[in-house]
Amino acid sequence: MAVYVAIKSLHLGCVAAVAGVALGLGGCSSSSTPASSSDGAGNSSGSTSTSSGGASSSGANGGASSSGSESSSGSSSGIVETGGDGGTGDDGGHAGTSSGDGGGEDATTAADAGHDMPHVDLGKGDGSDVILLGDSWMSNTLQIEGTGGGISPALQQVSMQPYRNYAVQGVMMLMADTFGPAIPTQYPAAKAANPNIKTVVMTGGGNDIIQNSTLQADCKMGGAMCKMTLDQIGEALNTLWTQMAADGVQDIVFINYSDDVGTVAPSLRGDGGVPTPMICSTGKVRCWEYDSTAAVMKQIAADGIHPLAAANTRMATEVYALMTSEGMRR
Repeated sequence: MAVYVAIKSLHLGCVAAVAGVALGLGGCSSSSTPASSSDGAGNSSGSTSTSSGGASSSGANGGASSSGSESSSGSSSGIVETGGDGGTGDDGGHAGTSSGDGGGEDATTAADAGHDMPHVDLGKGDGSDVILLGDSWMSNTLQIEGTGGGISPALQQVSMQPYRNYAVQGVMMLMADTFGPAIPTQYPAAKAANPNIKTVVMTGGGNDIIQNSTLQADCKMGGAMCKMTLDQIGEALNTLWTQMAADGVQDIVFINYSDDVGTVAPSLRGDGGVPTPMICSTGKVRCWEYDSTAAVMKQIAADGIHPLAAANTRMATEVYALMTSEGMRR
């Protein structure tokens, strides 16, 4: 599996009537350090963590349909760190160490992003200063399809922490829809309940595409309308993450939708996609992108969008391993 380092731009996925958006930040050099975790069935899975400057996302709506069966074989997935922590990180811009992709690659260190001070481990608290935001990939009521409720319940179970979940299935990044207000409004709701927030784990952006059939078709063709929307999603992320940084958030983990829920128009990959959120290159907050494709292992519900419970558990296990290894508040 490819490991993308530096700035990896947003890429879009659309397939038939279902589209997935992957927000990444582009540019590419490689760096990896082997790491492993286990899924709910006890299978080990490698994860990759690399430094970069951006985010990833894809669509998930609130629709329901019958579910397929799960399997429980091992997986490997990618975590791309984007941005830096202003001198407290161990990896430049946050270059940190990155882990192998499950294929047994030799360990190397991403040493070109800027920070040479060891990152202080922020430790494990009572869970109240970690929040979960996003759409139905993060939280859903589709248990009848075999999803287990999304990533949020899996992450709460893996961490054994009551992380605060504000994600709502079906919601968009750029505007309110029939499912609820836009994803960025979830953050002020979390602050109103308790402003002490150090780590944010989130998804988002895919519903902006899949709930608009004209836009979805344009994205599949790599059209100008789609590119404009991706630019707007990048701007929305930058605005949101800039506010988070100002409020004292230390780490943002953006979970990228699996390639299994869509294909990507070549013209909207890499530097042709969503602009890197500028805040990630300032050193004011550490931004991480998690590539979920290997962990999902094509274990998708019958609706073609939502990962099954075993896949959510593997993602949660790897995300929590990243939080621990990189000293995030957890």
